[in-house]
Amino acid sequence: MIYPILIILAIFSQTSPVLSAAPPFPQAHKLTLLIEKYQKDIADDSSPWPQWTCLQHSFRLGEKDPALSTTKQQLKRLGFLVESKDIITNPIYDAPLEKAIRQFQLRHFIEPDGIIGKKTCTALNMSLQERIRKIKLNLDRLGKLKFNQGERYVLVNIPTYQAYAMEGYKAILSQPVIVGMRSRQTPVFKSTMNSVTLNPSWGVPVSIFVRDKLRRVLDDPSYLDNHGYVVTDSDGQPLYGGDVNWAHVSMQYFPYRVRQLPGKHNALGAIKFNLDNKHAIYLHSTPDQKLFQKTSRALSSGCVRLSAPSDLAVWALGTTPSYAADKIDQLLKKETTHTLKLKDRCGFISLI
Repeated sequence: MIYPILIILAIFSQTSPVLSAAPPFPQAHKLTLLIEKYQKDIADDSSPWPQWTCLQHSFRLGEKDPALSTTKQQLKRLGFLVESKDIITNPIYDAPLEKAIRQFQLRHFIEPDGIIGKKTCTALNMSLQERIRKIKLNLDRLGKLKFNQGERYVLVNIPTYQAYAMEGYKAILSQPVIVGMRSRQTPVFKSTMNSVTLNPSWGVPVSIFVRDKLRRVLDDPSYLDNHGYVVTDSDGQPLYGGDVNWAHVSMQYFPYRVRQLPGKHNALGAIKFNLDNKHAIYLHSTPDQKLFQKTSRALSSGCVRLSAPSDLAVWALGTTPSYAADKIDQLLKKETTHTLKLKDRCGFISLI
């Protein structure tokens, strides 16, 4: 897991050289305040940061282990646990520890299940010095971003699963997003948004088909037809999904094109935001809205899924005549594909 620095931490003191270079992002201001707190905590207690080995075992309420005493010490120094010395040194997973763990998990964008697994252990083991180092790294990244007053761009904060529609340094809109899973992370890059596609079709990349769809197709030959996919051969001739011998395809051998038509099953949802980039990354809606209820949302194959795509579309097309909210809604209801060019392109930035 990438540790979520940008939103839970803040910039340096007045004497820090980073402060003068940092742009006026709201995230940067929050980062300053927390780094000041960490520096004070280190001054008050300079002893080594408590550590324990992250095992495959997950600790749950009622269990007993020496590592749980270390966990309590970590949470106390981070301000999540305020208990007596007897409770802190007691190596039992008790109710106060469970409450503190859930709060810690929420702050660190880990599913707040109260179970101390490897992700939670890794985050707990990060010392204050390491947290400060990561804050400085992210402040340096923020400091290199320079914008003019009113300049429009989309900022995606990958580790905090949030997207912002920005004008200069002011966030006009914000919304939860889903980003790339650990094995297919959303890359850090800068680009421009050139158009918005309503009711898009989806040309399924071979890698995603083989990794994510092939097993479903092998288990159910009617899967593709039932979910709005069309298959063509290398000559562009349509094929019935059930007539293809899918057991023979692989990353190296895939003589077909698979496309999902617009509709309720389409993986891109109703709106796609097109970006100029070599990574084949774009922003889009999704039919799986329930996934936004999760705290940890590194679930996609790299693209960014939006929880409120219509709001972003209205903002992105706001400078383009004839594309007000009601017009966009009318086009969506037609269920045919429309690509709307932006009169004024806006930027795109992803950060960790």
